[in-house]
Amino acid sequence: MTNIWRGTELGFNADDPYFASIIGKTVTQITYYTANGVYVLSVNVAL
Repeated sequence: MTNIWRGTELGFNADDPYFASIIGKTVTQITYYTANGVYVLSVNVAL
């Protein structure tokens, strides 16, 4: 598995070129797609 979500932690494989390119960037939004609708969370998480 490349990406793992565990509670409040998100892990990813930094050897993958795409994911390596986001090291040092900041995530500002997380979008969840569920059977009950789409949820958008505003966040400020440095990678």
